[in-house]
Amino acid sequence: GTYGNLTCNSEKLSNGMVANNILPQGTKITTKEFGELVVSDRGGDNFNERNRLDVFIPRNEGEDDYQYKKRVNDLGIMEVNGYST
Repeated sequence: GTYGNLTCNSEKLSNGMVANNILPQGTKITTKEFGELVVSDRGGDNFNERNRLDVFIPRNEGEDDYQYKKRVNDLGIMEVNGYST
């Protein structure tokens, strides 16, 4: 995105980080699909709901920009079940 690979707190994005504008920073969310996630960033207006998350998907080793963007976009919008701890 516009801010590169940094969160709103200037931390480097890493596996398990998600963006959400409603849940407090540091909220842990457990899902079957992605394991434990932590709210570590904020997102656009479409993340102004408790149940909308932007999950960071790490780049695979050796993956170029085109391959990475295609792989992430191919995931589309997923519906998952989770709970916060």
